[in-house]
Amino acid sequence: VACNSKCVEPHGTIFSICKCCDQIDEISDKKLYKYLSEVRDMNGLKLSGYNLELFGTCKTCDQKHLQNMNQ
Repeated sequence: VACNSKCVEPHGTIFSICKCCDQIDEISDKKLYKYLSEVRDMNGLKLSGYNLELFGTCKTCDQKHLQNMNQ
């Protein structure tokens, strides 16, 4: 998955991806970027950005699954 925002300053992007319907939501988290930049200091890696993909079930698909179980 690629970030679709026009980046002016370095940041990290988190993508939440539903394994049922393939819905993708993009989340930007400056605190996580700051933390990972500090990790760079410990390991010597100069961080220029990151993409993190989280996989799971979105709220809509989760509700559909619960409804099907109750029928």
